[in-house]
Amino acid sequence: MGKLKGKAKILIEGHTDSIGKLETNLFVSMLRAEIAKGYLVRYGFPAEDIEVIGHGPTKPVSSNDTRAGRAENRRVNVTIKMKDMP
Repeated sequence: MGKLKGKAKILIEGHTDSIGKLETNLFVSMLRAEIAKGYLVRYGFPAEDIEVIGHGPTKPVSSNDTRAGRAENRRVNVTIKMKDMP
């Protein structure tokens, strides 16, 4: 990871399952993404190179009808794009 510092733009997307109110899930997903950002900043990544988004339950990767599916939907996705790439 050290080789990426200052050379990459990072997008962190927080997600939740569908249990609970939409407003709460949006807050939790943003908080989840912000915590991941804080981890990267503590390890030297410039905060201005990190964008965070909270999607709440709007982009599930699995069914919210099962416990296992809901667990898969509670996640953070990290996308790294090198600055010198189009």
